[in-house]
Amino acid sequence: MRWVRLEYPSPYGLIRCEWSRERADLKLSLTVPPNTTATVSLPTHGRKRARLLERGVPVAGARIEAGRWRLELEAGRHEFTAQGIGAPPVPDYRRYAE
Repeated sequence: MRWVRLEYPSPYGLIRCEWSRERADLKLSLTVPPNTTATVSLPTHGRKRARLLERGVPVAGARIEAGRWRLELEAGRHEFTAQGIGAPPVPDYRRYAE
């Protein structure tokens, strides 16, 4: 999958989320309804040189847990770029074979 776009009419207002892959980067646009917060988790794919930007500025409050950036967001529109994460790892389905 190269991109996703969705909207959800929650009781608090419209939630919008859109992401796309561009080479080694992941771009995410998210709208959080008024008077709410959101928790966002974005992959690092284990890349130590990956960077997380919001509208071109490095994100100071992002913490990495289990190989993913985790962010707490206030209401509003947010635009992130996860730079240098590359493609997701290909699962090894052989480990599930009996």
